[in-house]
Amino acid sequence: MDSKGRRMSYSRVKSLVVTGWKCDNGFKNGYLAQLEAHMAKNFPHGDIRAEPHITSKLNVWKKHYSTLIIMMTKSGLDWDESRNMVTVEDDNAWDDYVKVVSDGPNDKGDAL
Repeated sequence: MDSKGRRMSYSRVKSLVVTGWKCDNGFKNGYLAQLEAHMAKNFPHGDIRAEPHITSKLNVWKKHYSTLIIMMTKSGLDWDESRNMVTVEDDNAWDDYVKVVSDGPNDKGDAL
């Protein structure tokens, strides 16, 4: 899926949240069919399916989001809204984070 497709699918996920498809434990049944129909409408020759295409991207997004949530609980790590990235206020905080989390970025310059 190219970047336009990713932006469009993320946009549709946001609209599903706003229109009530999101519940306490995730999304209501049928949300993948809604996403698949949206992608088919916008990419008629794309053959993007809920399984494996959309669920794969959502799983990657969930992993990255979880990593960011954990990072934001650590003292010395902050979120820079203007650059959309985590900033390190204290090198010791970063070192402590890397020791605890093995599946996140290991270098301050790594992308998620």
